[in-house]
Amino acid sequence: MKKYTDVQELTREIALELIEYITVDEYAADRPRDIHIYYKFLEKPLQHKKYLVVDKDEETA
Repeated sequence: MKKYTDVQELTREIALELIEYITVDEYAADRPRDIHIYYKFLEKPLQHKKYLVVDKDEETA
């Protein structure tokens, strides 16, 4: 994961390395669809992208 902390563009190769699979909820006219991204290094999808950021203290642990 550390090698992707400064990535400027998501390439197909990076996506294949990081993402296990993606699900898209079915269409509903009254609300937007939810998209769930399952990363290979996590047990469940991220609810908020801010949790992907690793604190500097956690990197050395």
